[in-house]
Amino acid sequence: MAIFSSKKSAPASPLAQLKTDPKLSPADQQRLVREVLSDESVRAKDVAWALASKRPELRRMGLQVLKRSGGDLSKTLIAEFRDKSEGEQKNLIQSVCELDQEVVTAVLEWLRSDDNRRARSLLGYLIRHAPFDKVKGALSRLAADATGEVRVAAIARLREDPSMLRSIGLGAEAIRAMVDHHADDLRKAGYELAASLDGEVFDGILVQGLGDNVPTIRKQVAAHIEKRVKEGDAAMTRALMELLGDGRHAVRSTAVELLTKVPDTQEVVRSYLVATKGAVGWMRDRALDSLKVFGDALVDPIINLMMDSDREVRLMALLVGASFEDPRCVQPIMSLLDDEDWWTRLTAVETLGRSGDKQCVTRLIEMLDDQDCQWAVIEALGALGDDQAIRPLARFLKHEAVPVRLAAIDALSGFEDPRVLKALTDRLKHDDAQIVRDRCVEVVRSIAARQGRATDRSELETLARQKGGEQTTNRLDRLLIEVRRRGGSDLHIAVGLPALMRVGGALERAPGGGMEEEEVKDLLYSILTPRQQETLEKDLQLDFCYAVPEVGRYRANIFLQRRGYGGIFRVIPGVVPTFSDIGLPDHVA
Repeated sequence: MAIFSSKKSAPASPLAQLKTDPKLSPADQQRLVREVLSDESVRAKDVAWALASKRPELRRMGLQVLKRSGGDLSKTLIAEFRDKSEGEQKNLIQSVCELDQEVVTAVLEWLRSDDNRRARSLLGYLIRHAPFDKVKGALSRLAADATGEVRVAAIARLREDPSMLRSIGLGAEAIRAMVDHHADDLRKAGYELAASLDGEVFDGILVQGLGDNVPTIRKQVAAHIEKRVKEGDAAMTRALMELLGDGRHAVRSTAVELLTKVPDTQEVVRSYLVATKGAVGWMRDRALDSLKVFGDALVDPIINLMMDSDREVRLMALLVGASFEDPRCVQPIMSLLDDEDWWTRLTAVETLGRSGDKQCVTRLIEMLDDQDCQWAVIEALGALGDDQAIRPLARFLKHEAVPVRLAAIDALSGFEDPRVLKALTDRLKHDDAQIVRDRCVEVVRSIAARQGRATDRSELETLARQKGGEQTTNRLDRLLIEVRRRGGSDLHIAVGLPALMRVGGALERAPGGGMEEEEVKDLLYSILTPRQQETLEKDLQLDFCYAVPEVGRYRANIFLQRRGYGGIFRVIPGVVPTFSDIGLPDHVA
């Protein structure tokens, strides 16, 4: 009996070799493919496996056989999806995309009918890769009804035909719902959609993406916005400006960084200043602070805007410029000392005082006669500490107003010149107000200590009290003295009520009944200068500091309301509190 047969086994068919031998050389593979295609007996089901191959040559071979075979190809393809890996199924999808629309639609509907994760993923893959004309019939339905990846893919393809997109009603509200969704891919699609549509409402939705919690989405949104602002898109610029008051630092910084890409930086800054000038103080300050991200690129526009025709734009440009430690800003700020608006002049004075640049001292000395800014000029000159300001400041030690004299004392307190010590010692002996004399004692001792001179506090205090004896007959002064005596914090004056004192958080009535409208007005006007009365009647409210000789100072606000004038006076303590007074622990000291 023969153990081995002498007959050789028949060689494998070309189709079998292509299916089972992954190591075929390119030349052998091409030869076998030609043999398969030339064999008219090969049927669609014989090559269906090739449609899932990772080798494009085999997929093309399978497609050629399918196309010549005819019949219901979708059934053959759908059957081939079973028992395949996800990668092989995606290869099948690529093959499907090469066939007629009827086949593509059949496979699409089959995948849509199966609601498992793999089917949804493959359906999204098919929508993204199929020619638009072969899937557009299903896109509107999928964009409106599907969820997750499928809806994202459908909407993305519909962007190729905006008329179809509009026809399914995906307006601002629908897109806003997408970008507010928890699914990252849906938010990403929503931002992409907003980027492709015109209108400020869609610009607003797009810039919302700068605050998304996914970095890749933020980057994608920023890229769309940057392209638009570089092209000078005014609407997008306005949308970005609204973010400069955002509470999130990262969002504000990104918005400003994008605004630096706008071709006309000065116009952007001006538009923003105009847009924010009516904002509440803290929001405006935060927004102005955001502009600093412009860095040196902002200096020249801000300097130019200090000369703007709009008063509030000038003022806000000044506020921004004040934050730059740039000597180029000093001269423009000095030019605002001649501004017709007193508040702008006042802000310029305060800004120069903080600048530390002594080139403005001479100009500030000239401003000492400006009644609206006098107090601020005194403080600014004191902060700058230039010796040429000593004599001009010293003349205000004899000013008729106690608050101005106190301001002059504080301004001189930082100088070391012997003339200052002499002038303050003379003032503590002869000033009419005890509060001024007491402040002189403190400053004289402070200067002497810095210079290494010994002083006798009791001797200085004795000199300061020799003048004494002032009396007040003004009724409002008596009320202010009384609220301080009771340890109160505020005095309230209003029509129809007696004077009210806030003591320990509770309101206490002062002696006397309710006051008539004219009585309240006369009481409040009795402490105002003519200029203050004029300001009150013009602005309907007035903030100022008021001092009662021998007693102390008060922060005052007088205002006009429906029933007439009213006033609130806040007690300014005359003694600096100790650490224990304000409850700080010993180790802090």
